[in-house]
Amino acid sequence: MQRNYTAAIPFVSANGSSGEISMMVEKLHPSGEYPEQVVARSYEPMPGKESMKIYLEGSGANQAYHYLAVMEGTEPKGYKVFSIATLVEATPGSDKIKPLR
Repeated sequence: MQRNYTAAIPFVSANGSSGEISMMVEKLHPSGEYPEQVVARSYEPMPGKESMKIYLEGSGANQAYHYLAVMEGTEPKGYKVFSIATLVEATPGSDKIKPLR
């Protein structure tokens, strides 16, 4: 998986620097190991907000990775990453979570 933080800047809502994005990603991976591939699996609307949650799964040589990304925006305006965090399990139980097509 590429870690091109400069290319990520337009996709982050705060438009931080590549250094800030790099630090955010490093905090998600304190062991220094990163997934080789990450795939978005499902989403959860956030009623009343111009945001949605995206659940992602990653895989690496020795580990599975689970992430939650909160995306700001709307379909017509486009979406940007507001925040991202690691999860203990792939997707928490909720009847509001829908699979991505």
